[in-house]
Amino acid sequence: MENIIDKIRVFVCVPGVGKTFLSKHDNNFVDIDELKCRYKYQFGDDDNSLEIEKNKGHKTRPIRSNTYKYVVSLIDDYLNNTKKILLLAPNPRLVELLVNKHIPYCLVYHSLDCIQEYKIRMKNRGNDEEFIESMLGEKVIHDFYKNNVMDKRPVIKIQLNNGEYLSDIFYNFQKFKNRVELVNKNSN
Repeated sequence: MENIIDKIRVFVCVPGVGKTFLSKHDNNFVDIDELKCRYKYQFGDDDNSLEIEKNKGHKTRPIRSNTYKYVVSLIDDYLNNTKKILLLAPNPRLVELLVNKHIPYCLVYHSLDCIQEYKIRMKNRGNDEEFIESMLGEKVIHDFYKNNVMDKRPVIKIQLNNGEYLSDIFYNFQKFKNRVELVNKNSN
């Protein structure tokens, strides 16, 4: 199998895989979730990513409420005017947008035996317990696996194991070559 990920420009990734880290260390990637948060709560360019991560789970009132339209315009702009790779959180509305626009994407998720590791990752980046539970609680994980792991809409899916990060997929693809699940061969 050739390096199929070279043909995909959108990666839908669960929390804690390293979207923000990868986008900060490699200019070829854009963390759409962070840009959405910067816009929604009016964080400036000088605000660091860790501070933004800490605020994601807080139930403060957004300063701007039209974030969906903003994110859609970001996705369109990046895909049409750059060669950057977009990293998105698994927001159902955005995934539906990708499907409706026939934009091929890869779903990146962690294996079930990684839940504790991901909780620690999220805690280390500053997320509070309530936010972590809302992302990795038992019901959330059950629903995610029920709805997404069986989903046939992504072009490919990649499951990360303990100690693996999103960046590993791009910088050490050989390690993942046999674990890439080709799901939707008919996608653009």
